Amino acid sequence: MMVALAMALLALMLSVFLYARQQAEMTGTAQPRMTISGVVESSGPLPAVAAEKAWLLKLFLAAWLVRLAVVIVINATGAIQKLGLSSDSMHYARIGKMLAVQMHMGHFNWADWIDNGWYQFNGLVFYLFGEHPVLIQLFNITVASLVPVIFYFTVKKALGNAQVARWTALMIAFFPSFIYWSALMLKDPVSWLAVALLAYGTVSLKAHFSVRALLAVLLGLMIFLGVREYMFYISIMLVIASMFPLKNASVSLFWRWMAVILLLGLAAQWAGFGFLAINKIQHSMYFDLDYLNHARVKLSMKGSGRFFENPEDFVWGKSLWNDIKAAALAAYYSLVSLDLTHIGSVRQLMALPEVLIFLSMLPKLWLGLKGIWRDHRNLALPLLGFGFGILVVYASATTNKGALFRWRMQALPFLLAFIAYGVYLTKKGWFYRLMQKVAP
Repeated sequence: MMVALAMALLALMLSVFLYARQQAEMTGTAQPRMTISGVVESSGPLPAVAAEKAWLLKLFLAAWLVRLAVVIVINATGAIQKLGLSSDSMHYARIGKMLAVQMHMGHFNWADWIDNGWYQFNGLVFYLFGEHPVLIQLFNITVASLVPVIFYFTVKKALGNAQVARWTALMIAFFPSFIYWSALMLKDPVSWLAVALLAYGTVSLKAHFSVRALLAVLLGLMIFLGVREYMFYISIMLVIASMFPLKNASVSLFWRWMAVILLLGLAAQWAGFGFLAINKIQHSMYFDLDYLNHARVKLSMKGSGRFFENPEDFVWGKSLWNDIKAAALAAYYSLVSLDLTHIGSVRQLMALPEVLIFLSMLPKLWLGLKGIWRDHRNLALPLLGFGFGILVVYASATTNKGALFRWRMQALPFLLAFIAYGVYLTKKGWFYRLMQKVAP
């Protein structure tokens, strides 16, 4: 136990050292060097591209080490089991071990990688390397540490502002809920990666057509097809909607939009889902009102996080007033995620400081949204489309604060980008001063 805590502390100290060193390299004075002629000259700052790569590498390493520390503490204390932090983590591990046994017997169900891919991935890892859930945790913290790097490039390209991109990446890397959820055995970090790839690819395609951007979109769609099939269909629609050329857009953007529709349509057709998976979308249970209402009632019966005492009274379509109330609560809990008057679990208590900080940033979020729409609406449309599209998807089907808190993490990077831009526009307040110190 003491060894594990010492290792966790060492990982935290190393992450702080790496980031402090990175800041010193970026903001410190230039080091002198001797030329051939014997004249002492300043070496000057690192070239912009090299400095950017160094900053992102150290951000990744610092984010990874912080998460490693949390993994060590969780496993050393048995917190998942003792505190009931994540029953889903234990469920994935248990099914993965069962699948690993089947794989050792020669049974590989490749068709089950669609939608149930996370179970299969757990099973494959346990089959290849042994039944050690910590391997999934290490995979997750690695994936989660990549997400802020991808969002850095996305925000920088969409807003043309490296400082806002750095602030966004920092918040994603070290926001407590991102650290916590990525240290478990859940499929959420892989979902964050899918969203990051889709956003990066869509923003890049709006700027100019490239094979790399298209591959990023396709990879994001493939990941969602494996772990959350409904998000595969929804993401196709979000990509197309986000590519839409708004007022004053160039003619070339219109043709890129048409090309993306055609390419995604043909890719879905080739994969057996029909053109743009339209038929699958129309017949999917996730787009069936009765199924959504059934899911809302079922989720509202779990734990202490339900929205309503009588969830049957607030199914969609029962009455206009109920729909308005349900929509208002869904919007509120999409942002707040807690009933501040009743903290009913350890996880909710852990989330309270973060929620209070996030609430204090809501005015900045609103300012950032207005600024982005005013200054960058065409290129930044994917940030708005994916951010609020994902929130609408989960808020419409969820009546449990705990579930919504976890699932809305897929949209949180976009909300943090809006906050970062709002802070940049106002250039005042404690958060602006903090960001100026850690990422000038």
